[in-house]
Amino acid sequence: MIQAIRDGLTIGTARLKRARFLRVKTVRRFAKGEDGIAAVEFGMVAAPFLFTLNERLVQPWFSSRLPEREADEIDERDNPVILAGFGRFGHIVGRILHLRGIKATVLDLDAEQVELVRKLGIKVFYGDASRLELLKAAGAEKAKLMIIAIDDEEKSLLIVETVRKHFPNLKILARAAGRDHAYRLLGVGVEHIFRETLGSSLDLSVAALRMLGFRAYEAQRVALSFRDYDEQTVRELAQYTEDKSQYIAVARERIRTLNDLFERERHRVRHSDIGWDPPG
Repeated sequence: MIQAIRDGLTIGTARLKRARFLRVKTVRRFAKGEDGIAAVEFGMVAAPFLFTLNERLVQPWFSSRLPEREADEIDERDNPVILAGFGRFGHIVGRILHLRGIKATVLDLDAEQVELVRKLGIKVFYGDASRLELLKAAGAEKAKLMIIAIDDEEKSLLIVETVRKHFPNLKILARAAGRDHAYRLLGVGVEHIFRETLGSSLDLSVAALRMLGFRAYEAQRVALSFRDYDEQTVRELAQYTEDKSQYIAVARERIRTLNDLFERERHRVRHSDIGWDPPG
């Protein structure tokens, strides 16, 4: 019964979206003359909606009911990138790489997600990226980048541990769910960390400033200055996660310094930045 419901949800989701994007798929098929390319384009367009639905509704309900399965046999060993996690965060990274012609070996530990992505015409392998043998099969010894885009904090730390121990030349770029996760990643030596909500929060802030009359350059400058300072703050505070009183003291000092910096910025004489504003 559970299997039937799960299959129905997966197939039903794909069909609901298929009706909406059928016209896009058909137009691109005739424009390119290749069904295969059209199918991939369709998958890329529909993917964000289906990944979000699957990750937020389907996965939580069925994850505890799914039986264990063997990892897929990986037939790609020469790609420059290994991407662990192809959900609502990782699929954006994967799409950008794909659009620039960069091949990535995609691994995901959620069986439902793997099947859904495959229905969209995207190649992905089922398996646990923290396992040494799977990373070897994925070509970790020759790859240039290991992108960790999963939302499981503990699993992401296990992947980091495996990669740093066995593939020290493989550069790691990791998704962080928040500050605490970022502190832990920094603590195990990860340098390139990307907090999942920071970028969108800054984008919204820029849009708000623009609607309030700030010129484009000034709004962007504020956001970039805040990002740089906040990234520095995260790295500094990571040293004091085990000392609460010192953590609070340093955090308060960083906040005061940031306020002072932006107070001086408000009084800075600016040259014309009209070139940043869109025409019209």
